[in-house]
Amino acid sequence: FEAYQGRQGLGVDEVLGWAAECLESNAQAVTPGELPDPDSVGLSSEARSSAPAAVSLLRDLRQECTARASTLRDDLSQLSREIEQTYAGLKQQAYELYAIWAHSGIAGSGHYLAYLRD
Repeated sequence: FEAYQGRQGLGVDEVLGWAAECLESNAQAVTPGELPDPDSVGLSSEARSSAPAAVSLLRDLRQECTARASTLRDDLSQLSREIEQTYAGLKQQAYELYAIWAHSGIAGSGHYLAYLRD
């Protein structure tokens, strides 16, 4: 959601917003005698008539993407806090080894060895 086609800082919500603005701008009819916007592509009357519905859809999709991205960020923050709390005690001492269980051989047969700390 935050890196459209791998480009950091170019979120899907931004792309959808720009697409809506562009379509809305291009759908505006040019008044006779008026110079058209040099950035507009000029739409057929059929495309111009369906543009408002497409613009509305693009804006709705943008709002949905923004809401989902926010939810994902919140979930990620919550999980990060839970991980931090779960492993907080391991920062002082990573672990304390009590035993090692080892197998020598192949699946189905072999020898097992246990090394225990006293």
